[in-house]
Amino acid sequence: MIFLTAAFAAASAQAAITIIPVYDASFSGNANFADLQVTVNNAIAIYSTNFGNNITMPITFRLDQAISGAQSTYSTGSYSYSAYRSALAASATTAADTTALANFPSAANDPVLGSPNINVTEALAFALGLDTAPASFGTVAFNLSTYQSNPGGFLGVIQHEINEVLGTSSSLPNNTGGGVLPTSITPADLFRYATGAMRSYSLNSTSDTANKAFFRLSAGGANLQEFNNLPNGGDYGDWAANGSFAAAPQDQAGDSSTFTSMSVSTAELSLLDVIGYGVTPVPEPGTVTILASMSLAGLSFSRRRRS
Repeated sequence: MIFLTAAFAAASAQAAITIIPVYDASFSGNANFADLQVTVNNAIAIYSTNFGNNITMPITFRLDQAISGAQSTYSTGSYSYSAYRSALAASATTAADTTALANFPSAANDPVLGSPNINVTEALAFALGLDTAPASFGTVAFNLSTYQSNPGGFLGVIQHEINEVLGTSSSLPNNTGGGVLPTSITPADLFRYATGAMRSYSLNSTSDTANKAFFRLSAGGANLQEFNNLPNGGDYGDWAANGSFAAAPQDQAGDSSTFTSMSVSTAELSLLDVIGYGVTPVPEPGTVTILASMSLAGLSFSRRRRS
C-alpha cells in the first residue's frame, strides 16, 4: 500500500518546487512513522524555500534493512548536449548561472568529453522542460537503524539522496574507481575541476590523495567544495568526507556528521542552481522557458548507494 502526504513548505506567493513524499508500507507502517514524517518534511522544505521552479515532484520513500546506509534510485535520459545547454540558458536566473554558462559556450558537444549527449535525471529534465513528468521521479531508501540515534544527520541524508534524484551525481563510476570510463557526462560533471584550471574527469584508482577534484563555476573561480575523488566505496559525485570544507549533506560519509540541513552549507544549493534549478528569492526568478526542441536518445537506469 502506498501513502501520499502533502509536502511541508514555507508559505510564499512565489512559485516553488513542491516535493510530494510517497511512503510505501515499509515507511508508513513503521512505529516511528510520525517522527520520520516530520524529518522528511523538514528536509524537503529547503527545496521549496530556495527554488522557484513551478513544478511538483513525487518521490518515494522506503525503509530497507538490506542496505548498509542509504541509496537513491532514479532513471536518466540521454539528451543532446546542445538541447540541455539551450534549456539551461533559457532558465538562467542568477549571476552564478551567467558565470557557468560563459564557461561552457553553446556548442554541439560538451566541453568535458566532446560528446553530443548528456545524461540528465528525469527530475531535472522535467524542470528544464526537456521531458514530461514521469509517474515517479525516483526513490530514496534508508536502513533506519543506521540513523535512529542521529536525527539531525538523518535529515541531511534525506537531502543527500534527494539531491541525486534531482541530478547532482557524476557519471564517473562509484566504489572502486575501476572499469570503463563513461562516454557521456552528467550536468554536475561540467563543474568538476582539478587543482589547476583543467576539468577533472578521470578515475582515481590508486587512492592518490593529491588527485583532487573540486566543484567550482569556472576554471579560474573559487573552489566551492571538494568532490570525493577516491575509490573508497563512495560516489565520485559526493563531497569529500574529510576535505577542507565544513561537513555538508552531500558528504560521502555525511550520515555521521553534525550538520542539519543544506542551509548550513550552500554548496549543494549552488550546484542545484547551476545545473538547472531556479534559485529564489534573489534575484527574482523569471518564467522558466520551456524548450520545445530536444533530443531524447534513450533512458538508462541509475542506482546510487553509499554506506
